Amino acid sequence: MSEWELLNVPASGLTSVAFGKKDSGVLLLSSWDDTVRVYDVEQNVMRYSYRHSRVERKQDDGGDGSASPSKQTKKKKKKNKKKNKGKKKMDDDDDDDNDDSDDDAEAMGKVGVLSCCFGWNNKHVFSAGVDGKLVVSSMTDESERVLGTHDAPIRHVLYNDATNATVTGSWDKSIGVWDHRVRDALQSRFYTQGKVFAMDAHQHRLVVGTSGRHVYIFDLRNTSQPEQVRVSSLVHQTRAIKCFADGTGYALSSIEGRVSVEYFDPDAKVQARKYAFKAHRQVVNGAQTLYPVNAIAVHPLYGTFATGGSDGVINVWDGRNKKRICRYPAYSNHVAALDFSHDGKLMAVAVSYTWDNGPPTTGSTESVYIRKVKDNEVKPKLKSNAE
Repeated sequence: MSEWELLNVPASGLTSVAFGKKDSGVLLLSSWDDTVRVYDVEQNVMRYSYRHSRVERKQDDGGDGSASPSKQTKKKKKKNKKKNKGKKKMDDDDDDDNDDSDDDAEAMGKVGVLSCCFGWNNKHVFSAGVDGKLVVSSMTDESERVLGTHDAPIRHVLYNDATNATVTGSWDKSIGVWDHRVRDALQSRFYTQGKVFAMDAHQHRLVVGTSGRHVYIFDLRNTSQPEQVRVSSLVHQTRAIKCFADGTGYALSSIEGRVSVEYFDPDAKVQARKYAFKAHRQVVNGAQTLYPVNAIAVHPLYGTFATGGSDGVINVWDGRNKKRICRYPAYSNHVAALDFSHDGKLMAVAVSYTWDNGPPTTGSTESVYIRKVKDNEVKPKLKSNAE
């Protein structure tokens, strides 16, 4: 069996998947149904779950390292909520004035979990969602607590092993760096020019994509100021970012079916190597249709990367040689999230409607597939002498 479907997955939109650290038998899943779930993929059973929004903050204000939003902020959010009522997308347009971040939970009917990740081991989980809370859960004693908050939905959370830091990126136009080991968990907060739409890290380097197509590159050992601030090579809204396995750069995708390959080194010769290409476009009824590239996953051994789009397709690319290695048959719905296991032998695929065109006109089926990866699907092909 080269692929199997996980049982007991949420019926609402799926938002992120993550394999365990050095354990391909464990998978983490978050969803718009407010749950975070951990699966044993080999036995195909759910081992653990909790409801993100039900975790309460402690009453002693500031104990989690963050302050409650000011009255002025709350009034502004209420005003924006009324202004933008009825618009139901997961991410907003490049123009922040058209945003409806606060209405997303109402549109989906529940408080959504937008991102999740494993912590310092496979027994601790971080989750972040529309309610602006960063939650840490311990599977050992089945407990949860709020580590901190943002003033708007948290779009992404990641745990960085190199610095033992948890990093959040929010629609309140800020990046938070947290230390779960201390009472005042918030270590730093940096305000960006736009809302955080995408984020990833490799070793000490953090890359953040925001509205307005800005890209921030930080050294996580000092997040007071970014090392670099760039404008995306792609002309439309950023959807996903993933760092390369060798740490030299990252792949960035957008809503109009394109992917760019970027490098960290600002040297002109290195920057001359960056490029962009069409990744998820099809001709439908004689017209070219563009599909958002929702997810990027980098193979840990070969350095190639997979992209998943709203066309339901997964492509695997050799970024160094500018070639597509493999195209999997299309799934029945959008590819919302992807991840490779630590050994590169498995790929997790979250198939779920991503609200690109507003509410679904028909019933949406949510599925998670575990696929056994073959070498010829992800390994760069050797160049022939003729090439």
